[in-house]
Amino acid sequence: MSDDEVLNMSGWGRPTRINRVRLPREWREEWVYGPETLSERRLYFTNGRLVDMGDRRPDERMAEVSSR
Repeated sequence: MSDDEVLNMSGWGRPTRINRVRLPREWREEWVYGPETLSERRLYFTNGRLVDMGDRRPDERMAEVSSR
């Protein structure tokens, strides 16, 4: 599925924020949906194609930050 298709789907649409990384031969994007105080839904794209999806709760984000 392409990023344009996701933007046009009901229930997804525009993300709250997009994190982008440029690698030598590809673009990777993480689309984050939802406020930081609630569970966030995330979509992962490589070169404009959906490759993975997932959810993270605030307590998981705090565990990630504290482990750094």
